[in-house]
Amino acid sequence: MKKIVLIIFSLWLFQENIFAQTEDLWKLNLFTPSLEFEKSIGPRNTLAQKAGITYTGSYPPLTEPSIGTGILLQLAPFYDIQSRWYYNFEKRKAKGKSIENNNGNYLTLRAQYISPEITASFVRYSPHTFKIGPHWGLQRNEGVIHYYFNIGPAYIFDDIGNGAIWPIEFEFRLGWLLKKKNREN
Repeated sequence: MKKIVLIIFSLWLFQENIFAQTEDLWKLNLFTPSLEFEKSIGPRNTLAQKAGITYTGSYPPLTEPSIGTGILLQLAPFYDIQSRWYYNFEKRKAKGKSIENNNGNYLTLRAQYISPEITASFVRYSPHTFKIGPHWGLQRNEGVIHYYFNIGPAYIFDDIGNGAIWPIEFEFRLGWLLKKKNREN
């Protein structure tokens, strides 16, 4: 029985490498300056990690009540990680569309940490903010230009116990592919 399990597991690993479709990608994002590495971890799965500087708004359950009016924004370093599952590669290929550089639609579980702000127009109860939630997204690349969009709910919380469900969290990134590394390399 152990030999059968070992043979099946070996064949599964073999087909994972032979038919792998996702690729390792390095990206430099423009609007929220960040460096991103998307690591292929399976035929349709990647682990995307990025770090940089973000502009975010005030999340009422996590911030002091606003005094006055105006736009509430902060500039802060962040770290973001997403486990992506690309679900439409076959459909794109059947229509003659590219899946190179992970062009496709995906479902993801996204987690983000926002560290103490560089500057802000509001006060957070804690300098550490976390977000986690399922998202739907799409990614496209035209030559070295890339963009992607995620949308979904998120649970937003800090390290002192404040938290809330944010019904619509979205992310848009535009930037450049720096280095593409095929799994065969």
